[in-house]
Amino acid sequence: MPVPNTFGNATATIALSDLDNNFATPITIGNTAVQLGNTVSTLNNMSFANVTISSVASTFPNNYLANSAVTIGNTSVSLGGTITTIGNLTLTNANITSLSSTLTVPQGGTGLVTISSGALLKGNGTGSIATATSGVDYAPATSGTSILKGDGSGGFSNASAGTDYAPATSGTSILYGNGSGGFANVTIGTGVSFAGGTLSATGSGGTVTSVAVASANGLAGSVANATTNATITLSTTVTGLLKGNGTAISAASSGTDYAPATSGSSILYADGAGGFANVTIGTNLTFVGGTLSATGGGGGSGTVSNVSIITANGFAGTVANSTTNAAITLSTSVTGVLKGNGTAISAASAGTDYAPATSGTSILYGNGSGGFANVTVGTGLSFTGGTLTATGGSSTSIGLVRAISINCILP
Repeated sequence: MPVPNTFGNATATIALSDLDNNFATPITIGNTAVQLGNTVSTLNNMSFANVTISSVASTFPNNYLANSAVTIGNTSVSLGGTITTIGNLTLTNANITSLSSTLTVPQGGTGLVTISSGALLKGNGTGSIATATSGVDYAPATSGTSILKGDGSGGFSNASAGTDYAPATSGTSILYGNGSGGFANVTIGTGVSFAGGTLSATGSGGTVTSVAVASANGLAGSVANATTNATITLSTTVTGLLKGNGTAISAASSGTDYAPATSGSSILYADGAGGFANVTIGTNLTFVGGTLSATGGGGGSGTVSNVSIITANGFAGTVANSTTNAAITLSTSVTGVLKGNGTAISAASAGTDYAPATSGTSILYGNGSGGFANVTVGTGLSFTGGTLTATGGSSTSIGLVRAISINCILP
């Protein structure tokens, strides 16, 4: 309110009471009256412009501020408030130290809360990523310089020379398998040289000075040029069919080692000695041109009303006109070479019951199983057109023998 007295244009003495009235007139600040000399602590209805507040007696409530909230993304956050979810927020150069739940691949994450340092990742086909397992999802990194092999668990292990692979060779020696998956050098013996990949006989003559054939084990022979280019003609001392016992040959026994050849055109039966005997054609039967027939006629004086063949003992057959003039055709159910046991016939076993037929043109020896095996023609020999010959001229290791020819003579 204005003071009651003004003294700007006074021309007379100013009364002290007028001064007191002016000093007692309060000043109104906001809506608070303040008298000179008085102290007030609260002013109401005040507006400040360009005010600097250095301290406050108590905290301003947030709602006293013109802007008491902030919007982050599409979420309003009050000053001093707490919020756990913010939407529509884009982070740039953000450093995320931990997650409370997985951040899926469609959301830009991996689907994992944490990822181990250095771990490889794999997709699971359902929108998330998992840590890949060494040996299952990928082959682990290798170390060293060893030759590797699969370890059966998706990874590798070192391969062992001689077990998993044949080791590299060295040198220029002739090699042979060492029984441990690798190779060993062949030792070049006396009378032989190996140079530049060529194996040669080095002697000018061997230790054999004469060749002869001893008659033994069912074999015999003769030698021409026994001290030079020996030619051997082999023969056998056995007459008839031959059998071997793994060492020698001897005459095979008819009925024991083989069934003897048949003669004539009779029906045959096992004779109990490994061979056959003729069947005697009885009453009311004929056997002509391979056909066995009943001659009594249907309803005749015979007592047989029907004829059939039982398949047994290696024999079978068919019957035509079984109730009248029966015609029997015999056959065997056995395939191959036959043998008899005194009652039945069965297939003979090659090498047990007989020596099997040979094939080819090789030199043969008993194979220990009743048959023959091919002789391997070794170094320094050749076998062509039935002639066994030492090769290499003067370098042969058979001494003075230059060639060997063998002619087999069998009965």
